[in-house]
Amino acid sequence: MAKLQQAHGDLNEADALRTRLERLERGIGGLNAGSVEAWLGDFAASRAGLLSLEADGVDVRSERARYDDLGARIIRRAGSVVGMAGGPVAYVALREKLSVQGDEPAWRLEAIDRLRRLRRRNIVISLIGALALVGFVGWLFRAQLFPKDPTRDAMNAALRALGRGSPTEALAELETGLTITPTSTTLLIWRGALLTESRPDEAAASFARAQALTGEVDFLLDRGDAFVQTGQPARALPDLNRAAALQPNSPIPPFLRANAHEALGDRAATIEDLETASTLAQKQGNDFLYAQIRVRLGYLIAP
Repeated sequence: MAKLQQAHGDLNEADALRTRLERLERGIGGLNAGSVEAWLGDFAASRAGLLSLEADGVDVRSERARYDDLGARIIRRAGSVVGMAGGPVAYVALREKLSVQGDEPAWRLEAIDRLRRLRRRNIVISLIGALALVGFVGWLFRAQLFPKDPTRDAMNAALRALGRGSPTEALAELETGLTITPTSTTLLIWRGALLTESRPDEAAASFARAQALTGEVDFLLDRGDAFVQTGQPARALPDLNRAAALQPNSPIPPFLRANAHEALGDRAATIEDLETASTLAQKQGNDFLYAQIRVRLGYLIAP
């Protein structure tokens, strides 16, 4: 009687194979240390039954496809399955206990896991080496790749000092920056702004030097902004009014003047300047400044 056909009685070999395959398919998703030995036992029995039927010339292509799919699934989980079995030595011992012979990949999970670990280790080593090389090259050429900016560094330090309420310390930071870049108009203007009240002659000299190094409008805008940020908004207004007169189509003078009005508590003048700056920014196509101004206006106008 054919092994695939049996009317009554005990299950034939094909029926037993299908039953095991179904049990394996149900159990593979929940494999754990407690069930892995029984699952592999069924997998070994399925392999033996499949090979026997194929040797007898029985058409078990469907069952072979199911078995191979199970094999592919545990190959993907090789490391986990070997771990559940107790490690590589325990897994090999279990395979020998189940009398599985041959080089079928699904039964050489310890070798697959070892190769994967080796590959991952090599990748990590390569990445570390590449990062180390990039870091070394970056260190060698750090001056070219990351050039120092004395003006920026001095300004950042001065702003931090002002944030701590220490204008004297801020002035010292600006002086240090000017020893490195004596022609920095930004540092000269901020130095003048901080000295205006206490040492007006030195402030005037610092402003004069800065103005000689830059254009009139830029000087007025920078000094007006510096006055606002150093807590002297009333002193900023003449500079920003003059800049607005010299550049009536620029949104920058009214935008900065709005900051001065806001610092002085003049809400109406602040809104008026921001509306003017908004219109000019839109005409110039300066979308970033336009959006920034509209957000500020939203906060000011909101009830």
